[in-house]
Amino acid sequence: KIIKYPTLPSTNTKAKELLLSGVREGVLLADKQTAGRGRLGRSFFSENGLFTSIILAPDQISFAPSFLTSAVAVAVCRTLREMGFAIGIKWVNDLYLEGKKVCGILTEAVMNGNEILGYVVGIGINLDGAKFPEELAEIATAIPFPCEKKEELLWNILQNLDIVLHESTDSLVGYLTENSVVKGVLTLCP
Repeated sequence: KIIKYPTLPSTNTKAKELLLSGVREGVLLADKQTAGRGRLGRSFFSENGLFTSIILAPDQISFAPSFLTSAVAVAVCRTLREMGFAIGIKWVNDLYLEGKKVCGILTEAVMNGNEILGYVVGIGINLDGAKFPEELAEIATAIPFPCEKKEELLWNILQNLDIVLHESTDSLVGYLTENSVVKGVLTLCP
């Protein structure tokens, strides 16, 4: 089930609220985020793109939860490569096109005391028409894919994610290594 919003502060924040209210799986999609964020609290540019959060129950993952971000990076990279884009992964959570960041992934566990209720995986992909602020123009880019077709892109990502969630860690590590934009420095501790 995809829940669509015209604007949200953050799809991850909304998804965490839903998880805490009892929702155990679902997909949120926003046209725009006003407070999108990445790892370490960094802001994430959120205009003209695919901004989504996926709610996953703990039993949907076949590997260590610490490996979830990397697995999602594989699913997104595969999807974009299948569409003909020369995407690479900057481990652990960024995807690059022609030396510039095009996608960020943020995974968060949602807890109730010591119990893991589920995981929220946020994915932000810059799409055609993104106009970056001056400070980002040198380091970020967009995929030449129309923003109007973002739901089609999301469905393709979800199909690849379903496959990835049941893959072996060894297979995923092999894919990460082959498609790393930083050769020779990939060290994983799943």
